Amino acid sequence: MVDKENIKTTYLKVGLKLYNLCVDRIKKKSELEYLGKWNDDLENEINAIHEEIKQVESELEEISKKAWQLRVPTPFDKIQMEFQLKKEEKYILLFLFFKQFADQCNSATISELMGFLDIPLEWASETYVFFENLLKQNLIIPTGQCTTYIFTCWNVSLSPAYSKKIARYFFPIAPEVEKKIVNNDKNKKEDSEDKFCLLDIRKPLFSLEQIVLPQEQKETIKRIVSQVKLFNQIMKKWEINTTIKYGKGIVLLFYGPPGTGKTATCEAIAHSLNKKIGYARYSNMLSRWVGESEKYVEEVFANARAADCVMVFDEADSLFGRRLNEFHSTDRMHNYLTNILMQIIEKFEGVVILTTNREVVLDEAFYRRILIKMKFDIPGPEERAQLWKILIPEKVPLNKDVDFGELGKRFKLTGGEIKNAILKALMDCADRKLSKLPMYLLVKYAEEEQQKSSGHGSKIGFNKEKNEIIL
Repeated sequence: MVDKENIKTTYLKVGLKLYNLCVDRIKKKSELEYLGKWNDDLENEINAIHEEIKQVESELEEISKKAWQLRVPTPFDKIQMEFQLKKEEKYILLFLFFKQFADQCNSATISELMGFLDIPLEWASETYVFFENLLKQNLIIPTGQCTTYIFTCWNVSLSPAYSKKIARYFFPIAPEVEKKIVNNDKNKKEDSEDKFCLLDIRKPLFSLEQIVLPQEQKETIKRIVSQVKLFNQIMKKWEINTTIKYGKGIVLLFYGPPGTGKTATCEAIAHSLNKKIGYARYSNMLSRWVGESEKYVEEVFANARAADCVMVFDEADSLFGRRLNEFHSTDRMHNYLTNILMQIIEKFEGVVILTTNREVVLDEAFYRRILIKMKFDIPGPEERAQLWKILIPEKVPLNKDVDFGELGKRFKLTGGEIKNAILKALMDCADRKLSKLPMYLLVKYAEEEQQKSSGHGSKIGFNKEKNEIIL
């Protein structure tokens, strides 16, 4: 029975259950999207989670009504009434609070919050008003350094005032005790993100068996995984620590065009090692580095070490590019950060993977720290045919003329481009009210993707004049 004594604990328990269910739904949908074809088991799991979410939402609403009756309304309901918020806007605040409560992370991207609400990204333009209203009312605030106008990429958190109000409802700590714990010195830079927000740490979504790579490349990945697993044993057995004091971490560089499987391979390596994967969050790190660079770079690696995760710097060229001639203060800052990163990577004993899509120049000093370099090329005809086949859901009826082998031979596309062509063809097929997916639609959008990708191609070599490695 819910009464005044346990209403807050009950709301926390049920709210946390709702949050965790939404996290599970996002993971299952991401896994299904990656597979690129319908999977009955995953479909049933997602439907079951969806039904349970609806039940828990109803339970939470009942607790809210009871809280009003007992004259202890939750802060979410009071804020909703005060600002005349829609249900979706109230749930955005709720999810931000429980993300902080459950994951010790104060912020989330807007696309992540749309996932919690089960809103597809293609509906972003229709749902922007929810976030716009919350931002206008100062209920949520942007965090980190914003470098894009695409609002779904923005990082937001509860505003400090309302975060404090919500927390005090559930945790009525005496002000004098709170003051001893929380740093209220306004002259100091406010630390709006928890340290674990520097890394997006989670379980990997994909296994090595789920990714499409040339067999030779897959075997290389398997050898890397095997070597990493045995490395600690070898270190102890052969007493390598007595002669090699630093530089014992595993640093990998994956480079090549976008959509060729670099990020998916990072996930697969973490899965094979039975470790979590941690993606460095550039916006948070860059906003913190001014004046406190070394402290926060060390903190990123300390977090990765504590979580025992595979650490990934996606699009690493933005952080690991060659050092610059110092004409401006920003050049000095870039070089300073590069020096710090090289020093700390040298001391780090875990697995670090750098990925990059673009041509990037690394100076020789940093290049030496990379243990294994792997180029991800556009898949060959056989791999492309396999991608066409597995990315079209099994339930899609196909015309007899659909030939995956022909598509693989004819169009030199990456996995990401093949996925785009398939999605466009499926939408066009539905729009034309065709009963089966024809070959000509797949060809049409494959040609479109191929025209877009005509600029692909990168160089690799050693620039002797500048003593630099060019990737």
